[in-house]
Amino acid sequence: MEKERNKRVEGKPETSGQHQPYTLKAIRRNGGLIRAHVSAEMKARDSEIALLKAENNSLRAKLASLTETFRKQEAQQEVLMGIMRDEIYILRQELSEADQRSLTDPLTGLGNRRKFDEDIHSSLALHSRGKINAAVILIDMDKFKEINDTLGHVYGDAALKEVAKAITSSIREEDRAYRFGGDEFAALVNLGKNVVAEEVIDLIISRIEFHAGSTLIEGNGHSARLWISAGYAIASDKFRGIRRHIANDDVTALLDEADRMLYMVKNDKKSKRN
Repeated sequence: MEKERNKRVEGKPETSGQHQPYTLKAIRRNGGLIRAHVSAEMKARDSEIALLKAENNSLRAKLASLTETFRKQEAQQEVLMGIMRDEIYILRQELSEADQRSLTDPLTGLGNRRKFDEDIHSSLALHSRGKINAAVILIDMDKFKEINDTLGHVYGDAALKEVAKAITSSIREEDRAYRFGGDEFAALVNLGKNVVAEEVIDLIISRIEFHAGSTLIEGNGHSARLWISAGYAIASDKFRGIRRHIANDDVTALLDEADRMLYMVKNDKKSKRN
């Protein structure tokens, strides 16, 4: 039958513009070509997929490597930040201590003149707002040169420390003590608006005189009792007929008036001794 079909196909004249019918051989041959083409396409696709997988794995590996690098860098940065924070804290502490030292008398531990200047302006600012009355007490040691000359500078320094203790133990918690230099001391007294300023200050000075006078410095076969003289001025909004009340916020005026009163006390002591 197949031969007959082939004969019929071969015996039929070709007609122009018409598709020739496929024989079984042709179909089988074309099927093989199609299968080969499909197989080649699949192999190419498999190869492409394998390549994409390889690229994907490479990218994943690079991503993992970058992630690990960033993680390590982040950890390193955290360590560095911790070190920097510690260094900044230490630096701030050192600056604070340096600033504190710059405001402190190294011998007595009292505030120095710079600290006094800061505090007096703060007190006068409160005074100007009607919150407190501010007063300044200036204190000098009597015969300090004699102590240095007879006992020596070591004992002179000890005497200065004892006077500093006498002042700090005599003022109140809200008051402040200072050493300006040499045997010159000061106290800043913050007074309530309804207290009698002179009574409070006179009491403080009496206590300082008592504590200082109770101290005996001995050395090099000599001894000396500590005596002090003091003068004060009060920043006040009202004149009471007393010169030591200053009616303004001028620091210089306060110090000048306290200094004037201090030397009046000193001169009075000298006249009594003579």
